[in-house]
Amino acid sequence: MMRVVLLFLRRLWLPLLVFLGFILMCVLVYQQLEGLRWQDALFWIINPHAIEYRRVRDATKFFSIFVYFGVFAFQIWVAERLLITVFNRQSMEAWRTMVNDSSIDKLGDHFIICGYRQVGRTVVDQLTRLEIPFVLIETSESLCRELLKDKVLAIHGETATTSTLPSLPRP
Repeated sequence: MMRVVLLFLRRLWLPLLVFLGFILMCVLVYQQLEGLRWQDALFWIINPHAIEYRRVRDATKFFSIFVYFGVFAFQIWVAERLLITVFNRQSMEAWRTMVNDSSIDKLGDHFIICGYRQVGRTVVDQLTRLEIPFVLIETSESLCRELLKDKVLAIHGETATTSTLPSLPRP
């Protein structure tokens, strides 16, 4: 889950930073044009309908149109970044890994299969056919990714080390 959050933050830091700069610039311009407090200027950015069009100068009206389109453009930019993040290859892998980890945590009575070579593949096929729960531990990261695509509960790790096995739920 943390990998997904970090991926979103990495993709969104530039649009959010530029948007904060845009907001600051808009607050300063509104303050200069109409002599507003910063709270009121920020409110005008968020809620342009609050601007009394009969009481403000034409320059403020034109600037509010600029602000409206600027905020709209930032919404599109952030939405585009979110969609790219959600539907790119790494995000889909991160999502599959998160679903895999969640499914493994929910397992109760299951087998642990070490390796997906000739014997491991046969055991996985038979357990899948019989709908018997299992977790596969595989040393090849690329093979592990392929198995996750096929919705096989797999963990990348070495069975000879103690760091992989303690993370599995006990049957």
